Amino acid sequence: MNKRLSTLIISILFYVATCAQSNMLFDNLLEQSKQANKPIFLLFSGSDWCSNCIRFEKYILRDSTFQSYLHEYFLYYQADFPQRKKQSSVEKNQNEALAEKYNPSGIFPNILIISPTMQSITIDYKNDSVEDFIAKLSVIKKWANVKNGTQN
Repeated sequence: MNKRLSTLIISILFYVATCAQSNMLFDNLLEQSKQANKPIFLLFSGSDWCSNCIRFEKYILRDSTFQSYLHEYFLYYQADFPQRKKQSSVEKNQNEALAEKYNPSGIFPNILIISPTMQSITIDYKNDSVEDFIAKLSVIKKWANVKNGTQN
């Protein structure tokens, strides 16, 4: 009985520590967002099972023009929910916590822009071209900067 109780307590403590650590990783990104005055591009993806997620990665994320734009104006985080790929427990816990807060409906892909002041807005991806998607982001970037009290 004591051994079971000890194992249970250790398991609970490990889970709590892992959740705290995973939240700290995203919290660091939020802090970077404030310091760099850049919004966060948060992508919820099912990278190995969601056909729209795979298409988004193939036609938008891998595009060099988009990558340059993303790097210049945003901080990027992908909360991935694969079915076959392995993830660390820290990454899994962080992604689940982010989904609970920002994607409770479980929509994939789901793209949010989070301003440095922690306000968020969702962007739709509907087989857009890179140019059209960057145009959408440019409008959102202006919104994020207005929410932060700056103009870029």
